Amino acid sequence: MNKKAVQFASIVLFVALTAAYFPTAFVSADQKDRQKNRYERAEHEAHEQKEHDEQEHTEKKGKRKSTPAQTPTSAPITTAPAASAGFSDNEKATLALPDGNSVSGTIRLKQGELFIPLNSVLEALQVPFVIYPKGTILEGFADGKQFIFHADKRTVYADGQRKTTAAAVFAESNQFYVPLQSAADVLGYSAVVLPQNQRIEFQVR
Repeated sequence: MNKKAVQFASIVLFVALTAAYFPTAFVSADQKDRQKNRYERAEHEAHEQKEHDEQEHTEKKGKRKSTPAQTPTSAPITTAPAASAGFSDNEKATLALPDGNSVSGTIRLKQGELFIPLNSVLEALQVPFVIYPKGTILEGFADGKQFIFHADKRTVYADGQRKTTAAAVFAESNQFYVPLQSAADVLGYSAVVLPQNQRIEFQVR
């Protein structure tokens, strides 16, 4: 075999070995790339799922701890402390008004609450009001604000807002008796009770 034939045979052998080796290497590298991509994608999806699960768990935990928000249908009007102390039911008292006038009225006690004759106070203050025909609703206007009392109910509407009185308003002989502090709040006053003097003073807040 001459030199050229030997060289040719060597080249053929080299090509054959290269063709046999590199495809396998290329395939192996490609498989590794695909495996790497699948791994990275799976890892990313697992990370996203973990974050989703943690967020869902946090939301459920928050819902268990939180209580539904409750919107009160009415705002209570607080009563003056120990308002009835020293007074007895059907006792006469002087109701002193901020303008210097005063009116004598009968005080009523019910359910531990002190009630004043609202009609008498409104008339002394010259506050316009009306009692509806059935005698169960009193509507008036003080300082340009409307207020409505319902007999036998613990509800008063003051300037469009519904509030709850300390005890149910009641009417006797067309006179509305209202818890002291509720009446004072509607008129924009504070009330000072002086039972030793049989006197209740209304003061501008």
